[in-house]
Amino acid sequence: MTVNLDTRNAIINCAGDDTGVIIAMAEGGLGSYVYTLQDTSGNPITPVSQTSPGVFTNLPVGNYQVQVDSGDCLETSATAPITNAASPLDVTINPIDVTCNGENDGMLEINASGGSGTIKYAISPQLDQFFDADTVENLAPGNYDIVVQDELGCYVTYNFDIDQPAPIGFTYTIISEAPCDGDSTGSFTIEILGGEPPYSVSLDDVTYTPLPVGVTTFTFSGLEGGEKMVYVLDGGNCGGDSPFSIPLQEPIILDPLANIDYECINDTTNNTNTVTNRVTVTVDSSITDTSVLEYSLDGGAFAIGTGIYENLSPGPHSIEVRHPNGCVKITDNGIPFIIETFQSLALVLEDGGLNEIVAIAAGGAKPYEFRLNGQSYGNESTFLIFASGDYTVTVIDANGCEVSATRFFEYIDVCIPNYFTPNGDGNLDGWGPGCANQYRNLTFDIFDRYGRKIATLNIGEKWDGKYRGVELPSGDYWYVVKLNEPRDNREYVGHFTLYR
Repeated sequence: MTVNLDTRNAIINCAGDDTGVIIAMAEGGLGSYVYTLQDTSGNPITPVSQTSPGVFTNLPVGNYQVQVDSGDCLETSATAPITNAASPLDVTINPIDVTCNGENDGMLEINASGGSGTIKYAISPQLDQFFDADTVENLAPGNYDIVVQDELGCYVTYNFDIDQPAPIGFTYTIISEAPCDGDSTGSFTIEILGGEPPYSVSLDDVTYTPLPVGVTTFTFSGLEGGEKMVYVLDGGNCGGDSPFSIPLQEPIILDPLANIDYECINDTTNNTNTVTNRVTVTVDSSITDTSVLEYSLDGGAFAIGTGIYENLSPGPHSIEVRHPNGCVKITDNGIPFIIETFQSLALVLEDGGLNEIVAIAAGGAKPYEFRLNGQSYGNESTFLIFASGDYTVTVIDANGCEVSATRFFEYIDVCIPNYFTPNGDGNLDGWGPGCANQYRNLTFDIFDRYGRKIATLNIGEKWDGKYRGVELPSGDYWYVVKLNEPRDNREYVGHFTLYR
C-alpha cells in the first residue's frame, strides 16, 4: 500500500491564518482506508480519522504526516510542511493631531512591511476605496478605522483618534479705565485658556509679545479708552486671526471752558454804577446731556448743577467738571480764570483846541464808546462843535455801564483879518482866515479890484501878496471864503487891505 499527498494548497497566504489544506490518497491494500492526520511525532491531530480520500483543511503552519489504515496494512506518508506564502504583514501607524481647534489638517503616517506585493490602504468612512499612498492628509478631528491589505488579500485593521487642542480663549479683568479723551490710564489683565503653549499676545495689531513657557497671564497698561482687540497666538500659531474684544469704556471729551460775562447795574441819575459777574461753564458739543455733569468750584464738593456761578469774588478761580464715567477736567485746561474788579465809570469834559470838546473817561472796562448828544462816535473822545450851547457826552464801557456829562461850550467863528503887511518882519506877513481848524476842507479865493483871481488857497495856507511871483501894490483886495463843511457850508465875501 502507498500513500500519496496533494500539497498544492499547503501554503497559507496570510501569516497567522489556518487555511492550509493537505489531501491524502492511498493505493493498494484491502481498501476501505482510514486516514489519520498526525504531527511528525505520530501524534494524531483532530479529527482523528477520515474515510477515503483524506482531506484535511484549516491547518495552520506546521509539519504534518498522514497515516492510512487499510485493515491489513498500516502506512504513513512522507512529511508535508504547511508554510506561509510571505512574511507576516507588519504595520505601525502614527496619527498626527490637527494643529488648531476646528481645523482639518490632521494626518496619519503608515509604515507597512511584509505581506505580498503592493500594499494598499483604506480609511473610514470609505473602507471600500483603497489607495497606495502611505500618508493620509486633511483629516478632521474624530475616530477612524484603517485597513492595510496586500495583493493576496491579507489585511490588518487599526482604530485611531485624531485629536484637536482646546479652543483658545481667555478671561479678563479690567483694572482701570481711561475716562477722558487723551488719558492713557486704562489697563486690564488676561488669562489665556486652551490652545497649546507657549503663547504670544498682541493688542490692536500684529506685533506680538512672546510669553515665557508656562506663563498664561499678561497685563496691558497705558491704554486710552475704547474697545480693545486682543490677539492670542499659541505654540502652533493658532488663534492669531481671531481677536477678542475687551470693552474698555469709550472716553469722552469734556473740554470745559469758563465764560465770564459782566453786567452793569447803572444809576443814571447819580452817574453811579456797579458791575456783577456771571460765569457759565460750557463743555464740548459731544456732551449732549449736560444734566448729568457735576461741578466743583475752587476745590469744593461736587454737585449737580447748571454750571452757572454769579457774583464770584474778585481774583482767580477754577471749576472742575465731572462726568458720570469718572472723567474730571478743570476749566480752561487748568488755567485759573480771573474775576476782575472794576472801578465805577467816570467822565470829565474839558476844553480841547478851538471849538473842541475833550471827553476823559476813567474806570469801568475798556473799550469805551462815546456819544455826543446821542450820536455815537465809537472810540473817538474829542468832538468839534459848530455852535455855542450845552453839549452832553455819554461814555459806555464794555460792561454796559454808562455815564453822561453836560457842559456849555462857546463856539468861536472864523476869524478874517482886514489887512496884512508882507514886509518880512514876521508880523502879518501873509493873509488868510483863522479860527478855522475844524474846517478841514476850507478854501479861499483872492481877487484884485478888477475881479481878476490872483490866488486860490486851502486851510492853513497864507497869501504872500504876490501874483505869479511878482509883488502886487498896496491897496484893497477881495476874498471869497468857503467852509465846505456838510454841517456848516457857509461862504464869506469881503475885502482886506495890503500895506507895503
